[in-house]
This record gives sequence, structure tokens and C-alpha cells, in this order.
Amino acid sequence: MEQKNFCINCAQEHQCQKVYRQLGNSKSPSLACKVFVAFALPIMAFIIALAVFERILEKSTIKADFQTILSAALAFMAVIICVLAIKKITKKLGKNK
Repeated sequence: MEQKNFCINCAQEHQCQKVYRQLGNSKSPSLACKVFVAFALPIMAFIIALAVFERILEKSTIKADFQTILSAALAFMAVIICVLAIKKITKKLGKNK
């Protein structure tokens, strides 16, 4: 596969390198934790809530098909609550800085 070099004959070549060098040496905090919280936590909350509600509803007298739908709906509501809590926490953390 042909490798393209877009910087050759570019008037901004040295300025781009300077910007990337400055970004690489940045002392700002990592975003990895925030990204994990924003994406992985709601997925994990859904899986855990689905398993918990499925186990709870397993003992009820509701039909099996409806149990699965109900447990998925309850798990989805748990994820919405989790996302709202994350938003509130990150908003509060942003104000403290």
C-alpha cells in the first residue's frame, strides 16, 4: 500500500510538528478515566441490572417472555439513572476546578 506524506511541500509543515510536540508534552490530566466512565460504565450497569432483574423476576409468576422484556426495560431505566448520575457528577467536578 502506498504511504502518503501530506507534509511534503506544505507551508504549515513545521508549525504542525510544533503543535503535535506541544500536545505530546502537555501536563493536562488524562481523559482515559472520563472516557471509561462515559462509555463503559453505562454498558456495565446495563449488563449487571439485566442480570439482577432477570434473577428477581425469575421467581415471579409472570410469563417468561414478559420477564425478559420487563427486565430489559428495568435495566434500561437503570442505565438512564446511571447516565444522569454521571452527568451530575462530572458537572459538579467541572465547577470545582
